[in-house]
Amino acid sequence: MRQYLFTYQTFVRFTNPVVNHHFRLRCQPMKSESQRVEEDALVVSTHSWLQAGHDAFGNRTLVGCYLLPHLSFAFASSGIVSLTGEVCGHSSGNDSLFRYSTKLTTPTAELREVYVPDGSNRQKAEYICDYVHHLLSYRQEVTNSSTSVGEVMSLRQGVCQDFAHVMISLCRLNGIPARYVCGMMVGEGQTHAWVEVFDGRFWIGLDPTNAVAAGYGYVKLSHGRDASDCSVCKGVFGGNTCQDTMVSVSVFEI
Repeated sequence: MRQYLFTYQTFVRFTNPVVNHHFRLRCQPMKSESQRVEEDALVVSTHSWLQAGHDAFGNRTLVGCYLLPHLSFAFASSGIVSLTGEVCGHSSGNDSLFRYSTKLTTPTAELREVYVPDGSNRQKAEYICDYVHHLLSYRQEVTNSSTSVGEVMSLRQGVCQDFAHVMISLCRLNGIPARYVCGMMVGEGQTHAWVEVFDGRFWIGLDPTNAVAAGYGYVKLSHGRDASDCSVCKGVFGGNTCQDTMVSVSVFEI
């Protein structure tokens, strides 16, 4: 196993005070046979109450609220994880959830025509991973969190979330259970997204943005049917305001 030090920080500034701010965070690493959490801590700047738990997919969550007026909101997650080298796990018993299209991963007519050679689920998924890597160009600020596969295919551009959604769409078309993964990648930057596919025995991580297996250096925060199940920070509040969000992520081997 290899150990990694990680930090995930978010700072939100509001132009006018907000109140009754309810939020849910998914910013702590998942615990699994392939990812052991040695140490972790989560600090939230302002809150009236907090409650830790898990969502329907087993992702670690922190639900809370801050009722009083405030102009900013921040949280920081940090710690040490040990990785086995493959982001994978045994069947969780709900694999059928990851066989069907969602609003964000509905395949286009063009994707339905893509030829995928016969082989095992892993072989087909690796082919699809490479295919999507060459199909799309990486470009920021042309898509957003609600961009569908149909829109991505029209643009032929996007970020890691879009690469993952197109790969998931193709995998499910070919009978391969596939789930969206939100996490962090070694180095400094932003949240990263990749795909886990079920090969019949294990879940295997593949990164279509970089056309590699998601092994050492990939710290998993959450998984779900698509990106909407894996938002790191989601909330509602009262007030007439605009907000500016800054995110900083770092992962280093120790």
